[in-house]
Amino acid sequence: MTVYPQVPELAAVYTITGPDGTVAVINDQTSGNYVGTFAEDGLTGLDSPDIRENAWELVEADGGVHGNFWLGRRPITLQLTIQAGDPTTRGARVEKLKRATRALRGDGTLSWTTPYGGGPNQQVTFRTQQPMRVTGAWAKSVFCGLVCADPRIYSTSLHTTHIDGNGTPVTVTNQGDFNSPPSLKVTGPGTNPTVTNNGVNIKFNSLTLAGGEYIVIDLVQRTIVKSDGTNQYGTLDFLNTNWWYLASGDNNVALSWQSGSTAASDLDISWRDAWV
Repeated sequence: MTVYPQVPELAAVYTITGPDGTVAVINDQTSGNYVGTFAEDGLTGLDSPDIRENAWELVEADGGVHGNFWLGRRPITLQLTIQAGDPTTRGARVEKLKRATRALRGDGTLSWTTPYGGGPNQQVTFRTQQPMRVTGAWAKSVFCGLVCADPRIYSTSLHTTHIDGNGTPVTVTNQGDFNSPPSLKVTGPGTNPTVTNNGVNIKFNSLTLAGGEYIVIDLVQRTIVKSDGTNQYGTLDFLNTNWWYLASGDNNVALSWQSGSTAASDLDISWRDAWV
């Protein structure tokens, strides 16, 4: 019978990057930004985000009624052991972790490697949810509570594909298990572009772009900003537009124009693979 040692997985390296650029590395003692090692059960929250239940009890009857359930935020906890050969180094490591996880008015990033065939490197963005707690005598036990507004886990690799504006679909693959919001950059010249994914349209009815002008469509914030900084949200054809994400697996994305397009009229789509 094969016996597996019950020890921390030191080959999985976790990197915390704070809003001020401070970097703290967990599990890799060769890194100049190393701060400590995960305690047993020292990481929670990467398994699943919160679930928002949508339900009503049946009056004078058994059971209830369910609507659509939704994903909530993703809480994450970190518990580390921090020690060193001298008090100064140990204190510096605690301070580095404190600064890296101090995400109060801006997002920090937690990224990690996934060795042993576990898939691509991944990341989340977080804010500080709970105060950092440091206990213990020489070997410090440190607890950090974080929370992610976006429930998704993303690949650290950002993918980009160029799509011509002739209406021919291009396969865009999200290798995760959940939908992923891409960023869309539509470049002119042309009038009234339509960006389609698997038959679902983001369509414009009063937008004209000159050569070299472009719009950036943010599918999370649902904003449309032109290259000159102006808001173009009002140029949408609202009756024929549905905001779409990249589904898990293959997506057929295309760009077409009502008129005025040339070979330079195109779409650049950027995305990360996404999981929950």
